[in-house]
Amino acid sequence: MPSRKKAKGQARKAAKVKKEEELLAEKARQLEEKFHRVERSQIQRLQINNAQSPVPTTCLHGFDPFPNNHICNKFIRAFIHEYYKCLHNIYTDGCEDERAVIACLLEARESTQDEYSEVWNSADKMKQVISYFIHNGTVLFLDGGEDNSHHSAILARFFEQWLAFKLYESQPYIDWPKVLESAGDEHTLVKFFWRRIRCSCLDEGYNNFKSIPKMGICFNPQCRHQRRLVQRSELRCCSRCRSVNYCSRECQAADWSVHKELCDEVAAKRAEHDASQQQQS
Repeated sequence: MPSRKKAKGQARKAAKVKKEEELLAEKARQLEEKFHRVERSQIQRLQINNAQSPVPTTCLHGFDPFPNNHICNKFIRAFIHEYYKCLHNIYTDGCEDERAVIACLLEARESTQDEYSEVWNSADKMKQVISYFIHNGTVLFLDGGEDNSHHSAILARFFEQWLAFKLYESQPYIDWPKVLESAGDEHTLVKFFWRRIRCSCLDEGYNNFKSIPKMGICFNPQCRHQRRLVQRSELRCCSRCRSVNYCSRECQAADWSVHKELCDEVAAKRAEHDASQQQQS
């Protein structure tokens, strides 16, 4: 029979474990609520051409709405659902850096590639999808939803990169820094959306921010800079794979053990792409 002192110690340990489990459960609940809210904000304008909801007279920011039964409509819903489901699971496990975003974009791609191959393999349909996220992000940004609009920027940029990489074959891989940097701070967002649609709705914001230097992300999760945002002119990409950026040699060295596997994979793809281009020329 355990001593009274030992029994008290075991009780304290059990109480501590229970408290930690409750905190994790609450974090998971809050994250699930957050991602469901953001997911709804991403798909709500897909109803814009619904027969029961006439097209509004407000600016559509270059977007040409498609009906609810359109393949792009269904694809967007499916992709967004898989993307936020993955983000919720990864963030609940404690991973909150940009590699989580990359992992979830690829997970959503894998989950939708068979059912929606018609969209993934069509440049025209992919452009429609991109147009939707540019429109959606602009609306969210103008409504003051910067936190939500940056997801639209990431999604739009990811599909732009897919278009260049897979459908146009103009680059050897998806340029992840470009995907992630499109969703930086307020001035990065307004520049991102304005440059794609040249919509007068964004003129004021663009004119206010156009003189501010472009910002990029240092890929070292422990980077000392706030939000790891650094002027793009000060960033240096990995010379081997050219797929990630760092603000200093120290940050690059600190991240090498994590980056090495990706570096090998991307460097091989770049070499294969360069060899193919040489054969064609």
